[in-house]
Amino acid sequence: MIYASKQGIPSDYPMRIKRLRIELGLTQGRLAELMGVSFASVNRWENGQSRPSPLAWQQIVRAEKWGIEALGSGYAGEPEVRESVETYAGKPGTPPEIDFSADPGIVQVVAEGRRLTYDEAAATMTELSGWLLVPGVLPELWRNPEITLGELYQYFSGNHVVKVQKNGYEEPITIPKVERPVMDTAVHAAVKNGKLWLTSSTASIYAEDIPTGILTEDAVLQAPPQPIPAADILPAKLPEAWGEETTTALVISIALCKRAGKTLPWGTVREAIDGAIRARFLERTPDSGPWPCDYTGAQTVELRVPAEQVSPPSPGRPPEPQPRVMVAEAELRPNEIQDLADQIGVIRKAAAGLDLKFHLRIELGSSPPPPPEDTVAKINQMLQKISSGLKLR
Repeated sequence: MIYASKQGIPSDYPMRIKRLRIELGLTQGRLAELMGVSFASVNRWENGQSRPSPLAWQQIVRAEKWGIEALGSGYAGEPEVRESVETYAGKPGTPPEIDFSADPGIVQVVAEGRRLTYDEAAATMTELSGWLLVPGVLPELWRNPEITLGELYQYFSGNHVVKVQKNGYEEPITIPKVERPVMDTAVHAAVKNGKLWLTSSTASIYAEDIPTGILTEDAVLQAPPQPIPAADILPAKLPEAWGEETTTALVISIALCKRAGKTLPWGTVREAIDGAIRARFLERTPDSGPWPCDYTGAQTVELRVPAEQVSPPSPGRPPEPQPRVMVAEAELRPNEIQDLADQIGVIRKAAAGLDLKFHLRIELGSSPPPPPEDTVAKINQMLQKISSGLKLR
């Protein structure tokens, strides 16, 4: 009988034990039962937390050669300790399917729930989940907020090595290779399911199918775009999108893209417009095209602010508050305004989480003739330093 010392057990024993278990179609509990050890022991072995005993390792080595029948202390076959590549290859011409879901570090996140095929040179992933590509999941993949598809291909080329913390020290791990068709399928799934946002030239794809020809090495991946609040497309917030009284969905989209400095996904813009329509911030004109629509129909969707929203307030008066909005009004002397300014910080803290607004009204003069123009000009010059919209008229 051949014995192996614990010192002679190779450092890759966790991978070999797990691969063997997967090849044999066993759970950790069933493998433990066949080997005559505890479930906790098998779990610790596969996680690299403890080494198997020499007798247990003999069973693993025998089973690698002879199969499930070699497990157990009563096996009468010829044991053989093998340290060559053949030990890992399994049956000739049949690379094993491996699940490393319990492994720490990079192997866990790369292969969780996925299939890996191994040859004698390197691991090749035959399937990749799109969620693995999300920023913050894989180490050293997202060095910047944006990465190109070419950089993603390089990361999964089979030659990229990262360092991960394992058992208190850094261990270099080679990222398994992923062929480009598999990589493209994962990217497509991540983009369509809203996990990633892809831009390429003027194309901007998010939460929809990627058209043919878009997946080039220059295509850029990034985190999903932030939702656009419905109020941000109204004339007061997006004046460049509004002419007289109407605009179109296309013009709103173009204005938002210019502000963002990149082409935004039509779906994101469409959600903002749809939210504004549902909230009655905007409405379609009688001549408008159908809504909702795809980007090609955006130029026919004509929008305006509903009449009840554009009715001007009475001269010199702020707009009427919305229901359930409390209002405090008073005529303040200059020293009282200074006192209010001293309390702004305390008031804001007390109103945390609520919409707090201040409407300021300044009156100059009391009877004809009007105030001198040079006086008005000087005051306006000082008011402009406070707010561009603050001006005596």
